[in-house]
Amino acid sequence: MYPGGKGRHLTAMEVIQQKRKLEEDKEKEDAEKEQRKATKENRKVEKERLEQRWKEMLEAHACEVAKWEERCQTLREQCVMVKDLPKKPKRPLKPKLREVDDDPQDDEDEDGEDDAD
Repeated sequence: MYPGGKGRHLTAMEVIQQKRKLEEDKEKEDAEKEQRKATKENRKVEKERLEQRWKEMLEAHACEVAKWEERCQTLREQCVMVKDLPKKPKRPLKPKLREVDDDPQDDEDEDGEDDAD
């Protein structure tokens, strides 16, 4: 707080301004900390939701594979050639967490023209 390591009179304008600046920096840091905390909580909720959805997708795929196996078995009993059997259902891709940008983007004209003519 004291520049150059030298003491200052606490009523000097420099000290008062520096004290205000330190308080503003502290408030700004606390606000950023709360924002990061909220973002982290939102990401955690989204991740849990995606995990639940992934489990449901895997269960649905397992059911489809079981039906496919039964159908292939019945077709094989009817003497259908292996090359003519239906293909196995593909496993779905795991959903990914979306990255959210906190930075606001400037809204510009779509055609890119300036209005300063």
